[in-house]
Amino acid sequence: MSLPAGQHPRPSFAARLDLVLKALSMSRARLAADLGIDKSLAGRWVSGAVQPSAYNLERLTIYVAGKCPGFTMLDWERDLPQLAERLGVDMTVALPATPVAAPRNASLPPLPYGLVELARRETRRRGAAYEGRWKVTRLSSSGAMRYMVEHALISQDGDTLNFRHFGGGWEVRGWLLVLSVQLYGVICDASDDSMGFYVLNGVTEARANCIDGIFSTVCADRHLTPNAQAVVFERIGDLADDDDAWATALIAKAAGVDADDVPAHVRAAVAPDIGPKAAAAGGEAMLRVPIDRSLCHGEVGGTR
Repeated sequence: MSLPAGQHPRPSFAARLDLVLKALSMSRARLAADLGIDKSLAGRWVSGAVQPSAYNLERLTIYVAGKCPGFTMLDWERDLPQLAERLGVDMTVALPATPVAAPRNASLPPLPYGLVELARRETRRRGAAYEGRWKVTRLSSSGAMRYMVEHALISQDGDTLNFRHFGGGWEVRGWLLVLSVQLYGVICDASDDSMGFYVLNGVTEARANCIDGIFSTVCADRHLTPNAQAVVFERIGDLADDDDAWATALIAKAAGVDADDVPAHVRAAVAPDIGPKAAAAGGEAMLRVPIDRSLCHGEVGGTR
């Protein structure tokens, strides 16, 4: 049924919260840190996957009121233009008319020593080995010993591997490049204006079934603390026509799992004991993923 002239669809809470964050120039990560909640929960609020409980809505309202005096629970009921006026922002600036999509095969940043051409050539030649749907296991970037099981999509677009890593209410996008037997990746997180970097062990076979390496980004804390963590990618399927729907469903799904839900060999790979004491006992002084202990493997054939 169509709405009467001049009326607009009632905005969701997620749309209102997104507007509030834009008006306050605040990222989801900062909101989560200031409220003392997990970043993934703030992400699920903004994505519309869940709505805040009555308790969290009250806390959120008090928090916004501290930055916008007089803000009350009733303001969450306003239409978006009214809410924008209440927040003192220009609606056309706060809400772009058309969402900006992540560019496909966009120009890559300049790489030194002619590496960009070599990487493009190697990615064209061997990138198809990494196309598919992947399960991604790592530790939480919060610094707690919490295991995260997320997912990723890797698809080849000419001389670039388009890359999406998602789960627990958030998603990041970027690209991977093949160089030698490694993959180098860069992703951007628009929710908190941060970046992440991957250095992964690759395979020489025609099809990768497992790849691992190091993922470096920032924690979801007040100071966006830099951190690095080991990460394992396990192939769980090929690309399909419903990849976007598959990703959307998993973005909304909580990613934290119990240690018992992660196989022992994967736990050992993503949570190694490192530091001076570990090195003195024959282990590693720093976070490394050496090839002789890598879980990386592939197969000569495949379904392609």
